[in-house]
Amino acid sequence: MNLTDKSFRNSNARECHLSLQVECDGLSYCIVDMMRNQLVALRKYSFPECDRTDELVSRVAGAFSDNETLDLPFRSTYVIYLTQHSTLVPDAYFDAAHAGRYLLHNHPALYDHAPHFNHIAPLKTWNLFSIPSSLESVITSQFSNAVLVHQATPFLTLMFQNRHAARQPLVAAGLNQGFFDVAVYHQDKLQLYNSFQYGNEKDLLYFVLFVTRSLKLEPESVSLRLSGELSTKLIYYETLKSRFGDTGYLKAPAGLSLAPALQSFTPHKYLNLISLHCCVSSEENTEEEKSL
Repeated sequence: MNLTDKSFRNSNARECHLSLQVECDGLSYCIVDMMRNQLVALRKYSFPECDRTDELVSRVAGAFSDNETLDLPFRSTYVIYLTQHSTLVPDAYFDAAHAGRYLLHNHPALYDHAPHFNHIAPLKTWNLFSIPSSLESVITSQFSNAVLVHQATPFLTLMFQNRHAARQPLVAAGLNQGFFDVAVYHQDKLQLYNSFQYGNEKDLLYFVLFVTRSLKLEPESVSLRLSGELSTKLIYYETLKSRFGDTGYLKAPAGLSLAPALQSFTPHKYLNLISLHCCVSSEENTEEEKSL
């Protein structure tokens, strides 16, 4: 996919925000005109699935060098690293000095990763995650002002923003390649966030039902809202809707519009990416985080 509206010019890059998403099978980015809060460009580079970090780093570096647009002086730059390795810590228990220790307690194999964290303000929760040090180096070499983000940060923020548009309880599922994120918002709080690997629609249905039943929620009593690159896969939607009658899609933040050249684009497919500038504070990279 490669869409750019004619309203975007290199000369107005300083008025635009750049969001990127890095995952095992590709690199996506979008550009938002901040003066109009309008999505003006979207592009995806598809990689053959990378089994090793060095392969991913090489392909990301190649995409950076291949695209002159990514050399422009954007107003701000946020980068999502798509990974299952994350930990949520409520505000009351969070201590930045111990962020890396919290993460290693749940994911001990991440010794060669750099720890980071984002604040999910509406949920009063910190999202701790890590990124391979070699990949972080490539990203920060390209974008000196980059704010690194885990996909659960926009995902959970968007779920919170969608809570009044669906009946309670609200179940959100972000369908990524190879794994999906799932969260439940009920009784005015986040009840659950997790991620599961899946290979087909039966796996997907099993885990969503497992989550709801673990919380003693019946499928007919919840609103299920989907997002993510595979949310447009018809068999996934139909399988879930067969058990969850109130099934639909998470919506983008109010006020975000699509430029004419992007009118055919399906927003919920890349919802985390295109909403990122609305879901993350530019103050995410604190001195405490940089010192970890």
